[in-house]
Amino acid sequence: MSTLGAVEISKQTKITAGALLVAVAIVLLATVAFDMSLERAVLLAPVLVASVGIAAGLIIFWGKVALQQWRGDDRHPEQ
Repeated sequence: MSTLGAVEISKQTKITAGALLVAVAIVLLATVAFDMSLERAVLLAPVLVASVGIAAGLIIFWGKVALQQWRGDDRHPEQ
C-alpha cells in the first residue's frame, strides 16, 4: 500500500500525535483564558487536561441521558 517515498504511520502514532495536539491546544487556551504565563500553564498541564477530560465526559454522559429521555427510550420498564 505504500508508494514510492511514502512513510506509513501506525494508528498508535496518529492517536498519540492527536492527543499531543489536543493537550497543547488546551494549554494555549488556558494561557489566554486565565491570563497566565505559558510556563505556569505547562506546569499545570496535567491538571488542565484531566479537568477538560472530566468535563467532556460529564457533558457526553448527561447528553446521552437527556437524549434517551427525550426519545422515550425506556430500557427498564416499570413492572
